[in-house]
Amino acid sequence: MNENDTITIDRLNFGDNDTLSAKVAGLVDADKLIILSDIEGLYNSDPRKNKNATLVERVTEITQEIEAAAGDPGSAVGTGGMKSKIKCL
Repeated sequence: MNENDTITIDRLNFGDNDTLSAKVAGLVDADKLIILSDIEGLYNSDPRKNKNATLVERVTEITQEIEAAAGDPGSAVGTGGMKSKIKCL
């Protein structure tokens, strides 16, 4: 399911597929939502810009530090990135 796969966008405006999938999971009362990515997970900083970035093994609470680590969308065509993934939690 992709936000841009619809016939009309008059009433559809989530901004990214991560948010859309979270809304759908909630509507169908899903037990679990798995969001795939082209990166191993959330890092403490952008691993493409910082070779010393480390993977955050577990997130138990969304703090300001976690939000800052999530950064901006990962590509020119992406609108979600890690920021929208943690927002779905």
